Amino acid sequence: MSSTSTTPEPQSVVFLPLSVPPAVPDIEADTEATEGATETEKEYIIDPRGDLWLHASGTAAGAAIPGNSARFRVCSRALSRSSSVFDKMLFGPFAEGTKSRDASQEWVVDLPGDSPSGLRPLLEIMHGQFQRMAPIAGAQRSTIQRLYDVVVVADKYDCIALLRPWAASWTLCYKADLFTAEHELFCLAWIFYQVGYISGYETVVTQLVLTTPPGPADDPRASMILPPKLYETVTFLRAKLIASLLDPIRTNVERLIKGGSRSVGLCRERVSKKHKLRCESSMLGELLRSLHESRLWPIPKASDVLRAPSSMALVVNTLNLRCVSHAMATKSDDNASHWPCVAVAAPYRDREAAGDDPWVYSTDYHYTADEDEVGYMARQAELSAVHLHAPDELFPKGNILFAF
Repeated sequence: MSSTSTTPEPQSVVFLPLSVPPAVPDIEADTEATEGATETEKEYIIDPRGDLWLHASGTAAGAAIPGNSARFRVCSRALSRSSSVFDKMLFGPFAEGTKSRDASQEWVVDLPGDSPSGLRPLLEIMHGQFQRMAPIAGAQRSTIQRLYDVVVVADKYDCIALLRPWAASWTLCYKADLFTAEHELFCLAWIFYQVGYISGYETVVTQLVLTTPPGPADDPRASMILPPKLYETVTFLRAKLIASLLDPIRTNVERLIKGGSRSVGLCRERVSKKHKLRCESSMLGELLRSLHESRLWPIPKASDVLRAPSSMALVVNTLNLRCVSHAMATKSDDNASHWPCVAVAAPYRDREAAGDDPWVYSTDYHYTADEDEVGYMARQAELSAVHLHAPDELFPKGNILFAF
């Protein structure tokens, strides 16, 4: 028998502290809804001896209308030990805490901004209940919004560290290229930002900027909780990259139109002024026809374009090929080919060709997190341990996740 051992291949299995969609909250588990609960509000007994009721009525990510509200019976001490925010809320000088001193009243704390689907898994973790946690194979797209809700609540109550056992597996299973919708990618960016996965965050933002078209005006991302200025950054970078593709075309069109009786220098052959003007007139006509057929005439402002930069680059590349073909096919009596005479250049294929300008489109454009983002995610990684517990770190080194 060979003594060579093989490293187990990580499987694309998502380990989540939840297992069903938020639209079906009455799961048969230890924390199942109580009998008699209304259709619009469920009650979950997280701790049968709990001294506190939490009332959550926030909207889940991606929901077009507010979701069902829910009440959770919990142990106030368990919450206090798990979250410094709950500790101050329940046992500090706040209205929520003063109710606990009145034994004649049921202690209820309203959490109007928390979605039940995001709060419930976190409460179960706080109470050491893991019955609903099961591997879900190939369920990344169907679970991304629920995971986003969980991380939103964990961030709000300053208890990201509770997600430490699962955070690393999320970084392995949730890959940016599995998602195409802008809303889903914003969810993933938030998750990676909060668990401190820097390289994954940069990859997601790159995809948002480069290959994802902006969502519709009524897209739920408008009300999403996101990393600081992320939406503005993505919008700005998209517009910059698209402008780098369209502005040179706009400039050349204006030069050709306003050139009048003189050559504007786009004819690159050494021929007479008459032949240069004839070349540029033909160039302008073909360019305007091509722009019209591509629905780019008049040339729009970059901020009004509803395409991703990568999609716009394909259009520009097609314009370039059409202009080249037209130039090569043009018959001239000046014995010059005029094939170099084109008004639309092909997009850059790499950053080296694009030069030092970070806002020029290239096919290998990659977003780099700024200093504030890197600093925040580095601190979050200390809480989630994604840099220590990731499978690609544990398996090659033969490390043991929990050594007691």
